[in-house]
Amino acid sequence: MMTSQAKQTQAVKEAPFTQEQWNDLVERTALLFHFDPARKEKMAGHQIMKLVGALPFLAGCRNPRRTALTHLATYVIAASEGGKDLFLHSFADNCDLFSRLERISHFDGGVQAIIQRGMNLLALAMLEDHHKDSREDLQHRKYNPVNAGAWGYNTMKADLKKKIMAIPSPGMERILPVGPGPDGYWDV
Repeated sequence: MMTSQAKQTQAVKEAPFTQEQWNDLVERTALLFHFDPARKEKMAGHQIMKLVGALPFLAGCRNPRRTALTHLATYVIAASEGGKDLFLHSFADNCDLFSRLERISHFDGGVQAIIQRGMNLLALAMLEDHHKDSREDLQHRKYNPVNAGAWGYNTMKADLKKKIMAIPSPGMERILPVGPGPDGYWDV
């Protein structure tokens, strides 16, 4: 007898995401935002940005290039001087771990389990980033939900990892394996 989780795992199928597709998204984003060569190269190697761009493809969404470019543009705005202050974590974001990811959580169709896995992986990366920055944020008196006790780091991390690992995705694992990643998750 097959469990419901096993049935769900068998039913989940991801679509491919190629290096050529990523290169195209990097080129388009760099052109739109007038990246200099160094910033463009940084983006090309940025695991989180690549996951943001890949997710509509991996999930098999309709018109994945449009969705990916829209999400990447939002990401660049949130990480750039002109928009960073509007996207910083605030007390109002504490109620839902996914509130700051809302702008990049809209997809046209696609396999919901793959989308949810990707959003959980992005949330885990964000949580890890807050944890990594907690000491520095205390020194600079910058608001951090981990320091404030609004987010229980260990509990949230375990819950997210469990949800992520329940849905296999070789494509996502190649981009961002589950676990702590490199410094500078969100900057570009």
